Order: sequence, then structure tokens, then C-alpha cells
Amino acid sequence: MRHRPFRHLFIGTTANLLGNGAAPIALAFAVLDATGSVGSLGLVVGAHSLTGIVFLLYGGVLADRLPRGRLLVGSSVVSAASQAVVAALVLTQHAAVPLLMALAAVNGASSSCYQPAAQALLPQTVPAEARRAALALSRIAGSSAAIVGASLGGLLVLAVGPGWGLTVDALSFALAAVPFALVRVKAAPPSPRAGIVHELRVGWREFTSRTWVCVIVVAFCFLNAGVTASFTVLGPAVADTTGIGRTGWGLAVAASSLGAVAGGVLSLSWRPRRAILVGCALMGLMARPPLLLALAPHTWLLVIANFVAGLGAVAAAPAFLWR
Repeated sequence: MRHRPFRHLFIGTTANLLGNGAAPIALAFAVLDATGSVGSLGLVVGAHSLTGIVFLLYGGVLADRLPRGRLLVGSSVVSAASQAVVAALVLTQHAAVPLLMALAAVNGASSSCYQPAAQALLPQTVPAEARRAALALSRIAGSSAAIVGASLGGLLVLAVGPGWGLTVDALSFALAAVPFALVRVKAAPPSPRAGIVHELRVGWREFTSRTWVCVIVVAFCFLNAGVTASFTVLGPAVADTTGIGRTGWGLAVAASSLGAVAGGVLSLSWRPRRAILVGCALMGLMARPPLLLALAPHTWLLVIANFVAGLGAVAAAPAFLWR
């Protein structure tokens, strides 16, 4: 934290994740309240995920071509504006599904620029020997913010409605833009740049030349699809139709973030010999929450399973990021 660039990045990322902890709960129940349709919720979530996937490669190229701090500011401003409009539509009861899908697509595109820039910027903000600790600290703080956000989202949904949870998310993006604007790192030496399409081709060639990377990415496609469906669509739908309830689902989501905090603490000192193999195995813990949603939807079972899954996912993260 004594490194000023890391401190600003840390504050911005934490503010961003605080709002994002509240957003999935608030958005899910906002769509369910407005339409009563799980299919409509799936369409809104799908619009966000699809544009995020489509634009992620371009986000990576932009993160290499543009100043990363400015890219984070731009992404935060766009996300704040889109979420503010969603919140206004929900609060005024004008939340039509096509509008929500369009705004979710905008938010997905902006987040696809945020993720590569934030991940690439973090190693630039600290010396090489402090990178692992910086990653672990960032994940602990991010997970803690997600716990607070998820709890706050659940409380707002119960007390005043999901629209205010979305308002908190919009404010968090706006607040995050301020410290992002203050991040200053040493600029990389200039190098000749080819066109974006050429750089995409080069990146694709590097990606496909490594079989182990392709295998892991394909596996994570299935993993992310299952996790997204479970946490943003199936979980809220099951919670509304069983004894879990909205409070119970908020606890389960918060437990996942609490497990991530524990995983971050573990990753500070734990260095398995075959890090990527162990990391992939730990991701199998993510299968338990959706299985419980299907077979035994009980609040405390989901709380425990989500805690264990969150711990495993974050403890595994350094294997993939720094190996």
C-alpha cells in the first residue's frame, strides 16, 4: 500500500466491486419483479455475457494500445451511466426487457475493457517481488467488498426495492473513476503498432500454439457458463420459489465472497508444486452450489458450499495469473 499507483488502483477496484456485489442480486430480483419470467432474466444476463465475450479480445488489444488508467476511467464512466439508466427504469417501473437487454449489452462491453486493463495494470504498480502479495491483497479486498455489496444488495432489495441496489452500483462505478484517474505508472517504451485486426491475429496464433492454454480456456468456458447461470439466473429463481428466500440467497452469495477472502489469505503463503494442476482441481469445487440448487435447496447447505467454492477459486487464481 506504500506504492501510490497500487493504492489508487486498489481503491478504485474495491469501489467497483462493492457495487458489483449488490448488482447481481438487485438486477435479478428487479427483472423477476417486473416480468415474473426466469426466461426474461436469462435474456438480460445473456445480453451482458455475450457482449462481454465478443468485445473481450478487443478490450485486450485496447489495453495494450491505450493508457490503461484512462481506459479504466472510460469504462467506469460508461458503466456508471448505463447502470444509472437501468436503476431509473426500475425505480420508475419502466423496465421493459428489450431496454434492459440493450443496457446490459453496453455494460458488458464496457466491462470487457475494464478487466484486461485492470489485470495488466496491477503488475505495473508494484515492484516484481511484491506482485504476488499485491494480487492477494487485491483479491482479499475485492472479496470483502463483494461481501458488503451482496449484503447491502440483499438489504436494499428487502427494504426499499431492487432499484436502489442498482443505484448503489452506478454510484460505485462513478466513484471508482476518480482514483483510476490518479493512477500513474511508468510508460512502456514506444513500439511500432500494427492494425487491431493484425494484433488479434497474432494474439490468436500465440493462444492456439499452446495446447495447455486452449484446454484450460475451453474448460473454463463450461465452468463460467455454469457459474453465471447459477448465480445470476437459477439461484434467484429458486430462492423465490423455495424456503431460501431473498435473504437466504443474499447470505449464500455473501458466503462465496467470504470464502474468497479466506482463499486470498491462503494464497499469500501457499505455493503448491504443480500450481496449475492444483488450481484446475480446486475449480471443481464450483460444481457444488448448482448441484445443491437442483437437489437440496437449503440455505445453510448453500452457504457452506458457496464458502468452500469461493475459497477454492481465489486460492487457485495466482496459478493462472502469475505462472
